[in-house]
Amino acid sequence: MDAVNRPPTAPVPDTPAPGVRVASRQPRLTVRNAVDPERQPMTYEFRLAADEGVTQIVAAQSGLAQGPGFTAWDPGATLDEDAVYWWTARARTEGDAPEDFSPWSEAVSFRVDAVNEPPTAPRPLRPIDGRPVATRSPATVS
Repeated sequence: MDAVNRPPTAPVPDTPAPGVRVASRQPRLTVRNAVDPERQPMTYEFRLAADEGVTQIVAAQSGLAQGPGFTAWDPGATLDEDAVYWWTARARTEGDAPEDFSPWSEAVSFRVDAVNEPPTAPRPLRPIDGRPVATRSPATVS
């Protein structure tokens, strides 16, 4: 261990990747592990929110043991269909000093898309409003 305790690096969100649609209302969140300069054991804290600022917390968990290379969390909350959520995580070594906590990872979003809904019916764009056309076989655009 160094004479000066330095904070761990921020974990890196892995899955779900930023901006993707997930086919589950209870997705697993996974980060690539942080690195601690002193190689101390770490635990992780995850937050799942309904807003980009990660202030409207839907679910949170701390004290999750670090996995090999990646650390995962199953939030347990059943998320709303077609809703967008943001999530973030940080690492912690043993202790409560500021240098025992990593920065929060970048907040990344995903959309819940667990229900396969049919597409909407096409709307013709031309000919416009039933106007007469100069041919018996007009091209239609939708």
